[in-house]
Amino acid sequence: RTEAIPESELVAAKGFLVGSFPLTIETPRQIAQVVSTARLLGLGPDYVQRYRERLAGVSAARARAAAQRVIHRDALTIVVVGDAKELYEKLKPIAPVRLVDLDGKAMDPAELNPKGGPVTFDRSQIVARSDSFQALVQGNVFGAQTAKVEVLGDSIVYTEATTIGQFQQQSRVVLNGDLSMRRTDQTGTVQGQHTETHLTYANGRVKGTAMSPQPGGTPKSVAVDTTIAAGTVDDNALTLLLAAMPLEQGKTFNLNVFSTGEGATKVVSVKVAAVENVAVPAGTFPAYRLELSGMQLPIVMHVTRDAPRRVVRIAPTGAPLVFELVK
Repeated sequence: RTEAIPESELVAAKGFLVGSFPLTIETPRQIAQVVSTARLLGLGPDYVQRYRERLAGVSAARARAAAQRVIHRDALTIVVVGDAKELYEKLKPIAPVRLVDLDGKAMDPAELNPKGGPVTFDRSQIVARSDSFQALVQGNVFGAQTAKVEVLGDSIVYTEATTIGQFQQQSRVVLNGDLSMRRTDQTGTVQGQHTETHLTYANGRVKGTAMSPQPGGTPKSVAVDTTIAAGTVDDNALTLLLAAMPLEQGKTFNLNVFSTGEGATKVVSVKVAAVENVAVPAGTFPAYRLELSGMQLPIVMHVTRDAPRRVVRIAPTGAPLVFELVK
């Protein structure tokens, strides 16, 4: 600031600092921290004893001069943590905004609102198989998941069953030979709430009913009858179809994914971040690290590099839950 500091503002600031200072030296540990900091900053051995006296001697002119000496507005950075989609446009008029992801890597603002589209899948990657996963919660086995793929003539049937504590869910997805969606049936129990979802895909539409658990104890039921873009994927088939994508390190795919729990289409971004050696109970595999965003939680999945590909590890970001391939 360039104007003089009003006396009333200075008095209020001093009052706050004087009043709050005793709270910082209530325990021996706090006193040690304050004294250590004072020594590191070269503030002298009597810093604590003379704190109030020295503070009382600060004038408005001295405070302003000190601020101008050490605070450089052009060098300031304010870190805002939150939903970038909601905040970015509101912050732009205030000051230049630089976006970074959770790892501190720079992001293009265009990534906030990606456009979804169809992906050319590699049908040869979808083969009959049966996989078993262990579910780890904070490193301890707390449940399991099974996934099975059946190739039946012109149909592909993907079934999945998950049990974690009181959470149970079974899903069955039927795909056409070209990997387009045909039907999804899902049942589940979450904290005593029974849910069912039954959807059919045909002629650019999805129809049926979808249920999702609610905090109040009564599941929410939604009637679904809406148009979908070509290439839209049911969220229950996403794990299966990731293996059939044209994966290559550095690529990013934006998929239209129909969220059965919400009855709406979302754009899910799949970033092929790296190729890593991943150790799971079933063995050690060179695998693509896929970073998924756009869903309720970001997810990191590892898909084997070698054909036929399969998912070997699933880890929702920010949750103490990991699925690892056992056999």
